[in-house]
Amino acid sequence: MASWNVPTIHATGDILSVTDWNNVANNEIFLYQAPYGSFYNNTGAAINGATTLVPLASTSYSAYGVSTNGTSVTVGAAGMYWMTTTATKSGASGSGNNFMRANIFQSGVVLAAGSSAPTFTDYNAASTATALISASASASGYQLQVTQTTGSNASLTASATENFFAVTFVGSA
Repeated sequence: MASWNVPTIHATGDILSVTDWNNVANNEIFLYQAPYGSFYNNTGAAINGATTLVPLASTSYSAYGVSTNGTSVTVGAAGMYWMTTTATKSGASGSGNNFMRANIFQSGVVLAAGSSAPTFTDYNAASTATALISASASASGYQLQVTQTTGSNASLTASATENFFAVTFVGSA
């Protein structure tokens, strides 16, 4: 796989060296091969209690260094990544003030908190979190975490389109 090279800045009319042209060509190849992936939970994971790390055991698509070990996502190349995650609850549960929220989570830190979705009234309540995240090469441990405000037992739908963690490389950091 090609790697990103920071291009040299030139003024209009400058003559580009062979190295500059090679960097441009290399960057075109890299952008064509930009790392990406989407992973999902296909088991209808239980979200019982306060917080749950959702298994991401199934792959919709991935390439160029983005992978999952069944629990967390690893990115291959250093750079900026657009990460988005969605959690959708199966059915309504609880009462009064039960809410759930999807988070992008890594190493004990919530990197992006999703919208609060009421679980007590909405059938298939959904929460989405998105963020632009700077990652080092081979950074790992990105996870879908679901926070539920009360201990009402519930489960997520088993779906590639309703419970997923998607990653797309967007540029160098």
